[in-house]
Amino acid sequence: CNQMVRDGVWGGGPEIVALCHVLRRPIHVYELHVQDVPQGSDGRNATRREFVLRRMACFGSPRYDRRGRGAPRHPGRGPGGRALHILSA
Repeated sequence: CNQMVRDGVWGGGPEIVALCHVLRRPIHVYELHVQDVPQGSDGRNATRREFVLRRMACFGSPRYDRRGRGAPRHPGRGPGGRALHILSA
């Protein structure tokens, strides 16, 4: 707890769950993943690096998932806001 009051230190699952309830919207956490993709079929085993986002966790789903066109779009105005997307370091 003492470390979380400092800049650059982040919370974990319980803090994200609490934030979902305050904002009344789901939060999806992503992580950058690097993968080598084979390239060509000439037998030289050439590869290229590809960067993709991998969803690591979903908090607040399905409770706060947006349902239908009439669902509120702004946090604090009822459940069903659009998901907040976070890139994990």
